[in-house]
Amino acid sequence: MFATNSVNSISKEQRAKIVEQRANSMLFALRWIELVVLIALLLTYGLATYQRNFIWKDEFSLWSDVVKKSPGKARAYNSIGNAYEKRGLIDEAIRNYKKGIKLNPNYLELHNNLGVCYFKKGWLEQAILAFTQTTKLDPNNPKTYYNLAIAYKKKGIIDQAIYNFEKVVTLNPDGYYAYNAYNHLGVCYLEKGLIDQAIIELKRAIEINTDYPEAHYNLGLAYGEKGLLKLANEEISKWNELRNR
Repeated sequence: MFATNSVNSISKEQRAKIVEQRANSMLFALRWIELVVLIALLLTYGLATYQRNFIWKDEFSLWSDVVKKSPGKARAYNSIGNAYEKRGLIDEAIRNYKKGIKLNPNYLELHNNLGVCYFKKGWLEQAILAFTQTTKLDPNNPKTYYNLAIAYKKKGIIDQAIYNFEKVVTLNPDGYYAYNAYNHLGVCYLEKGLIDQAIIELKRAIEINTDYPEAHYNLGLAYGEKGLLKLANEEISKWNELRNR
């Protein structure tokens, strides 16, 4: 009896070990299969990504490839111009924007981007011409007048800047361009010595965007010019608070 019980006990242990070994083997096999599948997927997608990156490793490569294949598309020159501009290669950007304009003289974004590049180069007269063209192409677009006004202001032609900022707020009375335009109008009037009008415009900017630090700062300067030192200090304090958030 004792001998039989001992044999049965050992047999159960062996069977348990065999079951455990088989389970481990199956688990290992499943993990191996998962690994093989994962490697296959990585190789497949990795190869596709490599091939794609080889041709289009970045935006510049992508649009360079498009220009080579479709040299008659203005949009391609606009896009590759953007890529050059992002890299700080402004002359190359200008060259490509001009090529795009030759293909499509009514392409608004090309004229705008060309104007921006001229502005970055400090070529304000050329920038003004480019932005003026955008106002002709889309006379109801506040962005075109805004950029033109900024160029005039930078050039020091304040009356023309004011005229175009006024066009902005007429077309976009309470949006992004409006409160920026009102702020610039305030600065323009400050430069002309028209302090009361400057205060009116700067208050309008703050009415649209109460958290606009530059408008509070400029309003503080305007109050200071008027000798309203308490109000000036309040606005400068507000400016400090907003810029340190």
